[in-house]
Amino acid sequence: MPHRVNRVVAVTSLLVLLALISPVQAVGYRSSWNVVESGTEADLLTAKAYGEYGIWAFGKDGVMVKSSDNGSTWELTDSPTSSDLLYSDSAHGALVVAAADGLVLIKQEIGVEWLDISLQAGSQVNGIALTSNRSVVAVGAGGSIWKYDNGIWEGISSGVDSDLMAVSFLDNTLGVAVGASGTILFSDDEG
Repeated sequence: MPHRVNRVVAVTSLLVLLALISPVQAVGYRSSWNVVESGTEADLLTAKAYGEYGIWAFGKDGVMVKSSDNGSTWELTDSPTSSDLLYSDSAHGALVVAAADGLVLIKQEIGVEWLDISLQAGSQVNGIALTSNRSVVAVGAGGSIWKYDNGIWEGISSGVDSDLMAVSFLDNTLGVAVGASGTILFSDDEG
């Protein structure tokens, strides 16, 4: 008999809960995310706000779209590449985008064309960050770190063999790179 009483109490409790939590309560919920037309059917893979100059999104086959009205409307822009654009950063009035194959494009300031500052062929890029409007740090496979400054890429010794998967800079000197097997690298000298 005690099992029957426990079962009746459980079923009654469940019915009360279901009555209290009805679909009517969810009707008033509204997401703060709005679906907007991007102007492309291509997969978009990375996006960055470009200071006061708008928002950019990048994707498969070199697709580039931008919004000048806080994301309400988007327009396709000319792209100098057909590579899948996977990584981007915006800082110091500049915008940089990269592909896994070492392609790196930078807009050093608003209104200028994309400048191709690609790494040598065969470089595998997994992340990219700006340290100024003319300086970039990229990370990749096998602990690879590259620094672009004054028109020249330089390989930087990371001291690790783990794949580095992302890099970010707080300002022009303080940066962090992260990667496989819990790897965290810190820099206080622009990378």
